[in-house]
Amino acid sequence: MTQAEPILLTEIPGTDAESRLAVFLTCQDGVSIMTLAQQSWAEGIGWFSQSSIEIDPAQLPMLRQALGQGGGRPASYRPASTPRTHSLRVVG
Repeated sequence: MTQAEPILLTEIPGTDAESRLAVFLTCQDGVSIMTLAQQSWAEGIGWFSQSSIEIDPAQLPMLRQALGQGGGRPASYRPASTPRTHSLRVVG
């Protein structure tokens, strides 16, 4: 199994100057793997990953759809916590 060094595609700033989300691309046996890594900064060490997740190439189209085009929300977006409204009919 051959694996190239990860290529940093982009960095998304975190809630403070010492955290970020890094997006890497790695080629492993001819297959491109995208990795999302939650990173922190430490003096003397630099950026290091706290946790990461690999995105399978087959999952990328679904991830793009979930995020919406241009980073916006998909037309069908509705937060999970939004209560559904029901009309009630009182019989009495």
